[in-house]
Amino acid sequence: MMIRCSRKKPPGFETFLFLPLALLFLSACSGPRTPQLITVQPREKQNVVILLFDALRASNLGCYGASPSPSPTMDSLAEDGIVFEHCYSQATWTTPSVATIFTGYLPGVHECGLSETKGSVEIRPLRPSFVTVAEQFQSSGYKTGAFIGNSLCERGFDQGFDGFKVVNQWPAEEHAKEVCDWLDACSKEATGRPVFLWVHFWLPHYYRPDHDKPYVAPDQFYQALYKDTGPPLTDNDKRIVAQLANVLRARLKNEGYDGLYMKDLSPAGKEAVRRAYNSNVLYADQACLKPLVEKLRELQMMDNTLLAIVADHGEELFDHGEFGHHLGRLYDEAMRVPLILYSPGMTPARIQNWSSLADIGPTVLTLSKIRPIESQARSIFSADGILLPVNRFVFTECYNSVDDDSLTVQYKGEKLIFHVQGNLWESFDLTEDPMETNGAAPLQSLSMMQSRLLEKLAEDKELRQRFGPVSSEKIDADMQEQLRSLGYLH
Repeated sequence: MMIRCSRKKPPGFETFLFLPLALLFLSACSGPRTPQLITVQPREKQNVVILLFDALRASNLGCYGASPSPSPTMDSLAEDGIVFEHCYSQATWTTPSVATIFTGYLPGVHECGLSETKGSVEIRPLRPSFVTVAEQFQSSGYKTGAFIGNSLCERGFDQGFDGFKVVNQWPAEEHAKEVCDWLDACSKEATGRPVFLWVHFWLPHYYRPDHDKPYVAPDQFYQALYKDTGPPLTDNDKRIVAQLANVLRARLKNEGYDGLYMKDLSPAGKEAVRRAYNSNVLYADQACLKPLVEKLRELQMMDNTLLAIVADHGEELFDHGEFGHHLGRLYDEAMRVPLILYSPGMTPARIQNWSSLADIGPTVLTLSKIRPIESQARSIFSADGILLPVNRFVFTECYNSVDDDSLTVQYKGEKLIFHVQGNLWESFDLTEDPMETNGAAPLQSLSMMQSRLLEKLAEDKELRQRFGPVSSEKIDADMQEQLRSLGYLH
């Protein structure tokens, strides 16, 4: 979901971020083949549904190679759809990432987020000077609706929605039911208006209000994935796992909780957390995605619907020693997200080139024969529905993190991370080192990537001036406590 991102700027750097899109020829779903032309038939007045899952890692889905698969419904849609193998978020927490999806502008331009100074907490909402994807569908005659399970996407994100509701995060089944009821109502209207729908599910995010344990899915989802209880846990593991939410909050202050520290989890304890996460993914798949897909088919809406399945960011599961997504570390596990496009009759394909969440809005508009307004993002497909053969730079940023402010740029499988505090660079060749174990890899595009990063910072600074001053709203004590409990505030 998020990282505490304030307006703090590193010396010599303007807040930045971006990414248009990097894509092109790829292979069909069964694996690498001779490159082929990938096309999607654009359709006027089709329904468009964006289903966003909070903190969903691509690598933990069956359609991205995970076994056992916790995502049978997603896998089925992916088998008949287009899967983007290397899609990245532009931030490692919810608010700036979602704002980028809906505006096509990068976090360094829209500046949505939180700031915390001397006990005062302010939220920077999405400003009305930005035209959202929802507004573009609305002005094209669409009925627009949003059902949001994350209150961080409340202020300003209602632009362009006929109906906008922040729903209860738990239980997940209730969230799905509200959406299905709305679809039922839409199907009974005589207007024949197409639908643009955004659903932001809380799952598989680790936090549940009435639990300190992580990823508390109902037991049957764990049992469906795993036939055993896993490696035996030490007494210390059991205490840490039982209080993981509190231990994480203490870690964000570089402290322990009741003598418990995240770093003391054994390999067995970490595996228990990973299994719990996968159980939550299966819960999301079955309790959230499956009933919506079934409802669309029941109402005979699916045949005229473009479905996009995405996440706002990933999740660290000790890949580089840490847990969650609040630390602002720009490694693959916190940034790589699923992007699956599905529409009946679509030619299945897997896109191998690097791509971005920023381009989702222009893409679904273009495939609906609506010309997107100008932004930093671009459609993945041409107006004729042909996949564009373009490789672009992919940027992600995080400021005011617990350990380090950092920026990253990726290009054709090569990656640079700039750590602001230490003025240090890490370089990775992701085609040879997908787990990012060698942070000093020689890169063919090093000089070009560094130059492009600096150029992008300057571009963001210029673009910010178009949208007027940043507004902010103070949040009350109850909201502050909720955000603090989630790990979003110190």
